Amino acid sequence: FEKLCNRYDDKLKDRGRNISIQKRILIFLWFAANKCCYRDVASRFGVSESSVHRKVHEVMEFLCGISKEIIRFPNSE
Repeated sequence: FEKLCNRYDDKLKDRGRNISIQKRILIFLWFAANKCCYRDVASRFGVSESSVHRKVHEVMEFLCGISKEIIRFPNSE
């Protein structure tokens, strides 16, 4: 979690931070791991539904961007 937050923090150095890096990652993880709607996540984390929507998509784009560095399939011959 800390490594992921640090890496995401490096990506966002030039952007505003109305929601902390840790909270953004936690919002994404909660949404991805639970079958719930944006409204439930927004209520749990004390943010608006539109913020949840934006943060989920921002973190997903970040994870897709670093996926080739992180996910490695075995080399089998």
